[in-house]
Amino acid sequence: MDWLWKVLDPGISFGREQYACVEHAYLGLPPLVPAGSSPRLWGTREWGRRLVDGFPNLANPFLAVERFPEDPKPRYVPLLKDFDEILDKAEGQDLVMLKAFINLAARRSEIFRLKWADVDFREGMVSLKTRKTKDGSWRVDHIPMSAELRQTLLQWWQERPIQSEYVFCMLDNAYAANRSPGDPFTSRCHFMKKICQRAGVKPFGFHAIRHLSAIILYKAGKKVAKIQRILRHQNATMTNLYLKSLGFEVEEIRSSVEVLARGRGPAEVITLPKKVEAL
Repeated sequence: MDWLWKVLDPGISFGREQYACVEHAYLGLPPLVPAGSSPRLWGTREWGRRLVDGFPNLANPFLAVERFPEDPKPRYVPLLKDFDEILDKAEGQDLVMLKAFINLAARRSEIFRLKWADVDFREGMVSLKTRKTKDGSWRVDHIPMSAELRQTLLQWWQERPIQSEYVFCMLDNAYAANRSPGDPFTSRCHFMKKICQRAGVKPFGFHAIRHLSAIILYKAGKKVAKIQRILRHQNATMTNLYLKSLGFEVEEIRSSVEVLARGRGPAEVITLPKKVEAL
């Protein structure tokens, strides 16, 4: 907490209650990784300002915090054949869930909170809910289902052993002792690791499937605007950054360089005029 006061106005004094409010807001933070610390600090300060009574209403001191140097690591995205390998090992609800992930390019939270009321079999649409918005409010996106996914979900709806409002839910108490059959999933943190081990492929998580969906669309020649619509990014810049993080910027640059080379044609020898000597 002491470093916080170093960037605050020294002419302002705080009482014990105000100090306690600020301390409560920041000491509960999880450990921060350097590259992502500044945005989290900014966001936490805004949270405290809005929700904690007596929180100092001052300019955000974290704007003065310098960004840490980043050491970016390439994202691991499975090959399509590796994803097919885990599909071969999955069955029942797990198989349906994995197909929903790849077909909808969905986030884990969107799949876990998906309800049968969000699935329109007649129109072939799925409504995905997310808080990935600027102000954290709910947004609903309506995504078409592929014919395969529609048939898979319809069969699961007819054969599901638990009559739950959630499409994917606890079937027994094996997942967590404090959860009941029919409750929605919250993490399933070990599922992907175990099924990857059974399939004999390098482990990857749920979000890597979303990356794989983006790669499949990009390699199929779909325009960024279409990929943005399916990924449900709020702007095309985010989609471009997403594709860049997956390594596609290099391919774009390489193809652009080739276009420049082809556009120039064969090299032309230019004859310079002879220099006229002074008389």
